[in-house]
Amino acid sequence: MRMHLKLRIRLLITVLIALSISFLIIWKFQKLISSNVPRMLTFHSRFDIFKSTRIKSVGYECISHNIDALPTQFAKYNGVQYQSNPCSDCKNSIVVLTLSKSSPTSRYLINIIKALLIPYHVISANHDQLSNISNLLKSISQNERIRIVIFENFAIYTNLPPPEKLNVNIFCKNHNIGVIGFLFDGETFTTEGGTWSMVGELPLYIHRLSKPPQGFYTSLNSPVLRVTRSGRMNSNALDIEGQISGADNQIQTQTVCCMATLVPFPNNKQFYSTIAFTKTGEYSRRMSTYDSLPVDMESCANHSAQSDGDTFSVYQSLVLEDHGLFDGIQRVLFAFRPGGIWISSLLILDTIVYLSKGIFHASPPSSDRFSPQFSEIVSKLNISSLSSSNLDLFRWVLVDVDDVFVPNRNIYLSVDDINAMIEAQIRWRTFIPNFTFNLGFCGAFFSKSRWSDKIVNNYILQNRHKFWWFNHLWNHRRPHMFNKTCIQQDIERNQAFAKEHDIPVQVSYSITPGHSGVYPVFPDLYEAWRTVSNVNITSTIHYPYVRPSDFRLGFRYNNIQVLPRQTCGIYAHTLHPENIQGGIKQLNEHIFGGALFRTFLFSPVSIFMTHLVNYGNDRLALYVFNTVFEFITNWTNIKLITSSPLELAKVYTERFKLHGVTELPLYSDPCQNAHLHELWPSNWPCGSSHLPSFIIIGPQKT
Repeated sequence: MRMHLKLRIRLLITVLIALSISFLIIWKFQKLISSNVPRMLTFHSRFDIFKSTRIKSVGYECISHNIDALPTQFAKYNGVQYQSNPCSDCKNSIVVLTLSKSSPTSRYLINIIKALLIPYHVISANHDQLSNISNLLKSISQNERIRIVIFENFAIYTNLPPPEKLNVNIFCKNHNIGVIGFLFDGETFTTEGGTWSMVGELPLYIHRLSKPPQGFYTSLNSPVLRVTRSGRMNSNALDIEGQISGADNQIQTQTVCCMATLVPFPNNKQFYSTIAFTKTGEYSRRMSTYDSLPVDMESCANHSAQSDGDTFSVYQSLVLEDHGLFDGIQRVLFAFRPGGIWISSLLILDTIVYLSKGIFHASPPSSDRFSPQFSEIVSKLNISSLSSSNLDLFRWVLVDVDDVFVPNRNIYLSVDDINAMIEAQIRWRTFIPNFTFNLGFCGAFFSKSRWSDKIVNNYILQNRHKFWWFNHLWNHRRPHMFNKTCIQQDIERNQAFAKEHDIPVQVSYSITPGHSGVYPVFPDLYEAWRTVSNVNITSTIHYPYVRPSDFRLGFRYNNIQVLPRQTCGIYAHTLHPENIQGGIKQLNEHIFGGALFRTFLFSPVSIFMTHLVNYGNDRLALYVFNTVFEFITNWTNIKLITSSPLELAKVYTERFKLHGVTELPLYSDPCQNAHLHELWPSNWPCGSSHLPSFIIIGPQKT
């Protein structure tokens, strides 16, 4: 009897366990097949605090000059006869004067100029060279046209010996050279907050603030702003701690005592106009009349119209234009250091374009004119609002999603995650026409996946026509580790899988796992692409190097065009903010004016690498791109466009054809670079010793 009771109890427990498992499976299944599209495009709810702040337009101008007085003042210098350059076909260049070529601020400036592909020279203004700067400039101008001189620290200029300063002034004035200067928050003029100093002999004060100013504003009426949107604001306090992004996009923190503003002499306001400004404080209306207030209450905005009650706000310039009415030299002066504010790179780009007087434009390579062939290529894309005057404002973007169907034992995606991707496409198309994710698939894993993954994979296939697709190889193997036959089989099996499941693959474009075989070049891969699948476009992050990312280029091998591929701060292992070194703070710095933003700014064509796992879990990929797209839309006049890889290749190669992107890649020793060495076949020789030490070229029979 007891034995029967025990059996009944065991049977009951077994039934209960089975029922529990069944209910769990049903619940999980319902969750996976749910067609309810989530409204959240970014992190899940616990990360809502990291959403970007909506930037509002300001309804007032910050004017620091009398517009009516300018024509009369300009007439003073209209009669200047600029000296002609001795060379007839000179290239245009920029000269950077720095205290140290290795400082974070000088590297920041040089990286921007290099990213723009503008010829440049760097002069390290040590003590011995301070009295020889004008001669160095004259020497450079024998073979080039100097368009802009940048003083990394404007104190280099103000501290020049008077005779040398006069020579520099005459040279800049006679050759119509614009000047950019950074005042490093007034550090070289005074060491205390709440103090005022003259900026050399200019009718201008540098005002060191005793506390952080409130907000950052761009002027409504400045002609300098081209890429930067005018009349925008961010009301957050500006940090006293300046962050400089130096080489390799590494953030280097430099402690700054106080931020500073630039204020013209009360009687010389017509010499200057504001480009960007900030709010320095509130003052009581019960004080004496505005004209007799102390100079620290001088405001570049009409305070009387901005506030009610007993106080008024004072706004002062962070960046201003010197029209050259004082000494004949046109300048743009920054109160802070290069990279000292998150929007620095954007303002520097606008300043370079403006002071070059149309020689440079805002789309790298900035010194190369847009060819008729380029205009013809772009015109065929049927882009609205396209004109010859705004070509430099267009940026092409493609977001690749690698590793579709590739399982990860620690990661589960849901149908809701796929729906979020579809909804993101729809939302982003409001400011990026026809935006579509480009999915790279590995068919070998489709039938081997877990039960939960199969539901998601089948749902992806149900919605396959809502995405673009490319071949990511059958087994997710790295081609440089296999021979040509194995590579061909991988390509053929993936093609057969796509045909079986009616996947609309773009056959001309393919990416290998880990960019293996693309660079360093593995000839068997290129031969397999050409013979089996007719691929003629691919991309990689590795040429010429992974870092610094600002200078990635393309090349052509075996008639296959390689485009530069970009990273976005998240990788295959990046599932949550805590997976990022520095966390969400570091990721946001990457987006708001950091490396990711600069990629859009300085790359006319950007193909971004992401992985399907980045769209599940905390959906970091959706957060990153949603935030950066909104940031670009709010703060810039950049027009984002998406196009197929074939169209991107046409745009890119036409723009960069003078920079070797349609030629064979330059060899670099993979032994000297960990990323490249990992993609180098183990049985291949490495180092320079295996290269020929002597080459005889020609003559060749014809």
